[in-house]
Amino acid sequence: MPFYAVCMVFVNNPGNFSNPLTVQKWNNLVSDFEELPSSVGKFSTKYWMRDYQEFVQNAEEAAKLVSEEVEDLELEGRKKNELRQFFEWPEFQHWHGFVSVKNDEKSGEMNLEKFFFTVASFGPELKEWSNRAKLLQEWRKVADSYPELNVSIYEDDAKFLDLIPTMIPQTAQSSFWTFICMILVCLLVMTHPTTVFVASIAIFSTCLGVFGFLSLWGIELDPIVMSCGIMSIGFSVDIPAHIAYHFYKSGLGKHGSSLSVPERIEHTLISVGFPVIEAGISTNICVLTLLFVDLHMAKVFVKTMVLVVSIGLIHGLVIIPVVFYLLSLIPNPWKNPESSSKFHDSAKMSAASTVAMIYTIEK
Repeated sequence: MPFYAVCMVFVNNPGNFSNPLTVQKWNNLVSDFEELPSSVGKFSTKYWMRDYQEFVQNAEEAAKLVSEEVEDLELEGRKKNELRQFFEWPEFQHWHGFVSVKNDEKSGEMNLEKFFFTVASFGPELKEWSNRAKLLQEWRKVADSYPELNVSIYEDDAKFLDLIPTMIPQTAQSSFWTFICMILVCLLVMTHPTTVFVASIAIFSTCLGVFGFLSLWGIELDPIVMSCGIMSIGFSVDIPAHIAYHFYKSGLGKHGSSLSVPERIEHTLISVGFPVIEAGISTNICVLTLLFVDLHMAKVFVKTMVLVVSIGLIHGLVIIPVVFYLLSLIPNPWKNPESSSKFHDSAKMSAASTVAMIYTIEK
């Protein structure tokens, strides 16, 4: 089923059924659908007119066995009731569900109002939603080329396929507001601007990596990818936020002001480094079990989760500590010079006392 697509083509204004040019136009419409690159062809087309023409041909051949006098007497009445006889024939009764007819009360004839036929397409490329959307546009293009017949088409997944052209702006808008919400969450627990900035940049970089690698992985944007992508923004907060939060808290403790940035980074990695690695590996192992399910949704979810966890671990354990250290090397003009000089004086005094103590012991 993932490789097949069935289209129902409705002819809402078929025209004069008794006109051979009109019938030829119907046949041309069906042929145009069957000549599309992915079409299966006549084998899968359900078109009642072909059986009807065969029925008429067989009736004409049978009429040749009857004398010309009897044929002349019944010819006019047979043509008036030919359509009715066709639908009443046991092997053709199912075609009545494909055709809308109206009985004329005066003449008793059966007039054709509307009808539909079905065509099918097949190909491994139809497993991708974007290719199904292209096929839907090809069907609509063929239907629009017969405006006098007022042709319309129906495909079961059209309500989803029509969303694909709007996926990019909707995904960008949803991702932007989700990212803003994640920044607000970080502001609730971390009031330091630099820490929030580093965590936000890490979240943005993680999301950018997830969407980029999904594209390189051959995953095209569809409603499922959109949902998983937006969900990955929420998952991308966990690891960077944990690392940034512990780095932020390490500077607020009793001895936080006396700890250097490398010491705070070391304290952070010792405290939460191993739990973060353990959580990431266990999450990936649990998610990988979905690969045993041959579903597009399952595969997209696995790829998204593996990417967001792996990229999040790289940011949390490598990039964020490096960024914090590099930022500490930038001179801070707002830093209190008195506290800095006091800190350096106390460091010099402790160093001098240490040297004196060593000299005394050696003496």
